[in-house]
Amino acid sequence: ENRDLMSSSTSVSSLSY
Repeated sequence: ENRDLMSSSTSVSSLSY
């Protein structure tokens, strides 16, 4: 999941954290 978000958009990854 995390990897998918990172690939999709770094911004989303930040929010996930």
